[in-house]
Amino acid sequence: MAKVTSSETFKNATINTNDGTITEFLKDDTRVYKLSEILNQWNLIDNLSITIKQDKDLPAADDSEEKDD
Repeated sequence: MAKVTSSETFKNATINTNDGTITEFLKDDTRVYKLSEILNQWNLIDNLSITIKQDKDLPAADDSEEKDD
């Protein structure tokens, strides 16, 4: 069976529920989207999968701690 996938992706973004925006911080640009406009595109659509995630860099292990003197 064939499938069609639709999605919205924002990278390095901040959700501000106070003013109802998503701000996306790109390398050379900052873009602001209205949260309500994004959500209205998905209004009353069944069987959605919704994921919100945050990626964080892990600190590197300090080389001096790993060596036994």
